Amino acid sequence: MRMGKRRSAVVIISRGFPGISLFLVRSTDLSRPLGAAQRLGLAGLVGYFLGMPSDCYACRLTDGTEPLPGGRIYATKSWVVEHCTGPLGVGTLIVKPFRHCLHVGDLTAEEAQEIGPLLQRISQAVRAVTQADQVYVCAWSHMGWQPVHIYFVVQPAWNCWREAYDHPGPFVQAAMFQAANAPPRAEVQEVCREVKRLLEQSA
Repeated sequence: MRMGKRRSAVVIISRGFPGISLFLVRSTDLSRPLGAAQRLGLAGLVGYFLGMPSDCYACRLTDGTEPLPGGRIYATKSWVVEHCTGPLGVGTLIVKPFRHCLHVGDLTAEEAQEIGPLLQRISQAVRAVTQADQVYVCAWSHMGWQPVHIYFVVQPAWNCWREAYDHPGPFVQAAMFQAANAPPRAEVQEVCREVKRLLEQSA
């Protein structure tokens, strides 16, 4: 991280965040961002300058201030791919914008252009790694009847689930959330490594 000496600007260069290589923040008073740097470190500071709210769980996972089993799997300029931290099973991935955005209709043209091909690649990789019979792709982002940081859930599903669940799709997800069984960390990490390998090979 390198900070300029002038009080009118801060330049932060980071190689640890795909899609974020160089950005300039102008300020007449640097005491606030410098204080944030001391409190949050580089990861938190990136989130601070990008306008990622500290009370947004999705943003905290992105900027590294929240533990993320399996780590970051993949990223484009606008989107990041992570393993789901909720109880939706091993192999369920989250695709979300770097930018804090609450509505699909508010995506920029660039963000919208990237998401279709990215979801296709992620779904393909999830099916290849998990040997799923189907891959669900959905977006709810409506927690407690409040819009939250949008994200797409990419979830592997198997026909044998008919033995455990009455109905497929959202009924399965609702039952999983009710059971609240977190996936084993070691299995999550292994799936993340395999998906990451496939995506890097196809890049």
